[in-house]
Amino acid sequence: DGTTSLVAASDVTLDLNGDGTTSITINQGVVDALVENNQIIKTDNGLVLLSARALDTLTRSAVNNTGVIEATSLTEKGGRIILEGDDIRLSETSEIDASGATGGGEVLIGGDWQGSGDMHQATTVTMDSGATIDANATDNGDGGKIVLWSDINNTDSVTSAHGTINAKAGPNGGDGGRIETSGYVIRTRGVSGSTRALNGEDGL
Repeated sequence: DGTTSLVAASDVTLDLNGDGTTSITINQGVVDALVENNQIIKTDNGLVLLSARALDTLTRSAVNNTGVIEATSLTEKGGRIILEGDDIRLSETSEIDASGATGGGEVLIGGDWQGSGDMHQATTVTMDSGATIDANATDNGDGGKIVLWSDINNTDSVTSAHGTINAKAGPNGGDGGRIETSGYVIRTRGVSGSTRALNGEDGL
C-alpha cells in the first residue's frame, strides 16, 4: 500500500501525510530531465509515480519504460500508476499492470481522463507494439481506468498507441472499465484493447 516514486527535477517537496501516503510537489524542473525504468517496480495495491519535469518551455522532459511496473492486488482493488513528462515512451517490452481482485486500478500516461485534474500534460505519448497495459478485475469487480493522453490543445501533440490495453471486468461479476487514447494527433496501428464484462456491462 505504499508509494514508489522516480522523479527527475531540481527542486521537489515531499509531504509525509498522516495516513502513511506521500505527496510530491515539483517546484522546479531541470534541463534534460529523464526518468527511465529498465527493471521491475512493484508496490502491491499502492502508487507508482514516474515524473520528469523540464526546466522551462524551451526544454523537454522524458519518461521511458522498458521494464515492468506493477501496482496489483491479490485481495483488493488495484493501485495507481502515473507517468508524467513531455515525451513518454512505452517500449515493446514495457508491461504495466494495475489489476486487482475486486477491481482494476488506474493507469494514467501523460494525463488524466479527458485532460482533467492537475497532471502535467504530455506532448508525445508512444506505446510501441508489444507493450501491454492492464487494469483488470481478476475476480469480482469492475475494470479500471487507463488513459494515454497528450495535450489536445497543442498542435505538436501526438499520441501513438500500438500495443495491448485491457480494463476488463472480473470473470465472476462486474462491469468493464474505461480506456482513453487522446491527443491533437492520434496514431494507431495494430492496437488491441478490451473493456469486456462476462457477467455485467461492457465498459468504454
